[in-house]
Amino acid sequence: MDETLEQKLESLIESFEEGRLSFDDFSRDFSDAYLEGADQLPDTEKTRMFDSIHERLEWTTVSPPDEDRVYGWGDPSDFRKWLCQR
Repeated sequence: MDETLEQKLESLIESFEEGRLSFDDFSRDFSDAYLEGADQLPDTEKTRMFDSIHERLEWTTVSPPDEDRVYGWGDPSDFRKWLCQR
Protein backbone atom coordinates (compact mmCIF):
# COMPACT_ATOMS: atom_id res chain seq x y z
CA MET A 1 0.00 0.00 0.00
CA ASP A 2 1.24 3.48 -0.82
CA GLU A 3 2.20 5.77 2.00
CA THR A 4 -0.13 8.77 2.45
CA LEU A 5 1.31 12.27 2.43
CA GLU A 6 0.59 12.59 6.14
CA GLN A 7 2.45 9.34 6.85
CA LYS A 8 5.39 10.45 4.70
CA LEU A 9 5.67 13.82 6.44
CA GLU A 10 5.43 12.18 9.88
CA SER A 11 8.08 9.65 8.89
CA LEU A 12 10.43 12.43 7.73
CA ILE A 13 9.91 14.31 11.00
CA GLU A 14 10.65 11.19 13.02
CA SER A 15 13.77 10.42 10.97
CA PHE A 16 15.07 13.94 11.47
CA GLU A 17 14.33 13.99 15.19
CA GLU A 18 16.12 10.67 15.60
CA GLY A 19 19.16 11.88 13.65
CA ARG A 20 18.71 9.61 10.62
CA LEU A 21 18.31 12.64 8.32
CA SER A 22 20.52 15.70 8.14
CA PHE A 23 18.90 19.12 8.21
CA ASP A 24 19.56 19.60 4.49
CA ASP A 25 18.02 16.24 3.57
CA PHE A 26 15.03 16.82 5.85
CA SER A 27 14.48 20.34 4.54
CA ARG A 28 14.59 19.20 0.91
CA ASP A 29 12.49 16.03 1.35
CA PHE A 30 9.89 17.58 3.66
CA SER A 31 9.45 20.68 1.50
CA ASP A 32 9.22 18.68 -1.72
CA ALA A 33 6.56 16.35 -0.29
CA TYR A 34 4.68 19.16 1.43
CA LEU A 35 4.56 21.41 -1.62
CA GLU A 36 3.49 18.53 -3.84
CA GLY A 37 0.39 17.73 -1.81
CA ALA A 38 -0.34 20.25 0.94
CA ASP A 39 -3.42 21.55 -0.85
CA GLN A 40 -4.92 18.04 -0.64
CA LEU A 41 -4.58 17.73 3.14
CA PRO A 42 -7.68 18.32 5.27
CA ASP A 43 -7.77 21.38 7.53
CA THR A 44 -6.74 19.73 10.79
CA GLU A 45 -4.40 20.54 13.65
CA LYS A 46 -1.87 18.10 12.18
CA THR A 47 -2.00 19.87 8.81
CA ARG A 48 -1.46 23.21 10.55
CA MET A 49 1.59 21.65 12.24
CA PHE A 50 2.95 20.63 8.82
CA ASP A 51 2.27 24.19 7.57
CA SER A 52 4.15 25.58 10.55
CA ILE A 53 7.13 23.26 9.98
CA HIS A 54 7.34 24.23 6.34
CA GLU A 55 7.18 27.93 7.15
CA ARG A 56 9.86 27.54 9.82
CA LEU A 57 12.11 25.75 7.31
CA GLU A 58 11.84 28.78 5.04
CA TRP A 59 13.11 30.96 7.90
CA THR A 60 16.13 28.72 8.58
CA THR A 61 19.60 29.29 7.17
CA VAL A 62 23.11 28.15 8.08
CA SER A 63 24.22 31.18 10.05
CA PRO A 64 21.81 34.09 10.09
CA PRO A 65 23.26 37.39 11.33
CA ASP A 66 22.05 38.56 14.72
CA GLU A 67 20.03 41.36 13.15
CA ASP A 68 18.08 38.77 11.11
CA ARG A 69 17.43 36.60 14.17
CA VAL A 70 15.42 39.50 15.60
CA TYR A 71 12.99 39.02 12.71
CA GLY A 72 12.66 35.26 13.22
CA TRP A 73 15.51 33.73 11.26
CA GLY A 74 17.24 30.75 12.84
CA ASP A 75 19.88 28.14 12.09
CA PRO A 76 19.46 24.35 11.75
CA SER A 77 20.22 23.84 15.45
CA ASP A 78 17.46 26.29 16.38
CA PHE A 79 15.11 24.49 14.03
CA ARG A 80 15.86 21.07 15.55
CA LYS A 81 15.23 22.41 19.08
CA TRP A 82 11.99 24.05 17.97
CA LEU A 83 10.77 20.91 16.19
CA CYS A 84 11.57 18.61 19.12
CA GLN A 85 9.61 20.90 21.46
CA ARG A 86 6.41 20.86 19.45
